[in-house]
Amino acid sequence: MNTISQVSAFLENRPGMLREILGILSDEGINLRALNVAENEDYGILRIIPDNIEKTMKVLKANEYLVSEIQVCAIEVPDKPGGLVKLLEKLANDNVDIQYMYSVFSFTGGKAYMVISAKDVVLLSRSVEKNNIATADKDMLGIS
Repeated sequence: MNTISQVSAFLENRPGMLREILGILSDEGINLRALNVAENEDYGILRIIPDNIEKTMKVLKANEYLVSEIQVCAIEVPDKPGGLVKLLEKLANDNVDIQYMYSVFSFTGGKAYMVISAKDVVLLSRSVEKNNIATADKDMLGIS
């Protein structure tokens, strides 16, 4: 199973915060392949798949953001009605507990990709292999 790096940043929950951090990345020439924002009353978590992980981590740390890097999986999903449902059924049948997921910005050849973080990465990997589920690698997503 291919994995890709995801950068997570904790953000203060206030107007303009998302624009601020994305502006910093833009000014540094960092392009995003995927983005997800989760929030509660006090803070938000920005999860991104940037085109350059190392540079992104360096830039965000230099700007005093609390960041982390984890491995996630970009799973291929047929770009048609029910494609995601069928994928989720296979994972559920193998007891994969998905913590969160979000889509990648681009797709090719009639395939879309969902970024998935699972509670048990080994179980996710076994399910992906058992069910012959295709995953995207860095090159497919334009990540260095």
